[in-house]
Amino acid sequence: MYASEHIFDAFTDPMSFSKELEVALDYVAKQPQQLSSYGPHALTCVALAAVSAPSIQWDSLYAACRQIAKKGLRHASPASLTRLCWVLACAVHRDEELLATIGEEIAERPSDFQVEELAKCVYAYSELKVFHESMLAAATVELMWRIDQLSARSLAHVAVAMARLNYCKQPMFDWLANSICRRPERTLDDLSSVVWAFAKASVQHERLCQVAAQAASSADAHTLTEEQHARLMWAFGKPNLEAPAVGLPRPLFHVGLANAQQVCDDMTPKDVPKDA
Repeated sequence: MYASEHIFDAFTDPMSFSKELEVALDYVAKQPQQLSSYGPHALTCVALAAVSAPSIQWDSLYAACRQIAKKGLRHASPASLTRLCWVLACAVHRDEELLATIGEEIAERPSDFQVEELAKCVYAYSELKVFHESMLAAATVELMWRIDQLSARSLAHVAVAMARLNYCKQPMFDWLANSICRRPERTLDDLSSVVWAFAKASVQHERLCQVAAQAASSADAHTLTEEQHARLMWAFGKPNLEAPAVGLPRPLFHVGLANAQQVCDDMTPKDVPKDA
């Protein structure tokens, strides 16, 4: 039997996983050599299908990654590279050799990527705790130039990623703070993530603190999530942020800080939307 390339070629939405794909992945796992004829787009779609199955199909994922590494990524599109980053993050598959190759491609052609794709790639690397300096340097410059094109959620993801990877370059953090403060569509989840990132990076920004404290004070304490609460408490409890958490919902002050940082750090791939 043979799993035709076209079966995977159109698969870019994890929510559309089908029985046909499940059968095709089984063939790939049994006969991985058939992937040698696949192009880079189809290979990344095989990898995406492998992590979109009800349970991750590791044999198929490994086979796709091996073939991708063998063929190289010079001709892979930005969309394919982004998809591959998110597949590795969602599977928590820290393939450092493959991630190094992806990083080199991003570093060489950041302007080819849509700005949301760059944000996803940077966030994926932070999920995997992989530091790629040339990729981060190139992506940061491109993100700053096109920061107005980022959604509020992506701004938060970039801030968290930079803080996690300890890549705290100015003026990137100023640009992130000023941009999130201007966004009418921002949510408390976005703001709490950004404030957490600034606290973790020990970067001060008075206006960001004021905006976040105001948003928290007007939030419904009954709908405030554990993650939002933990990020805000951890951030405003850091001595480097010289802005009082005035007006925060009273229930927040009745909860200890002992587990706050742990909750904040528990942003794992299971929480990441599979929309690469």
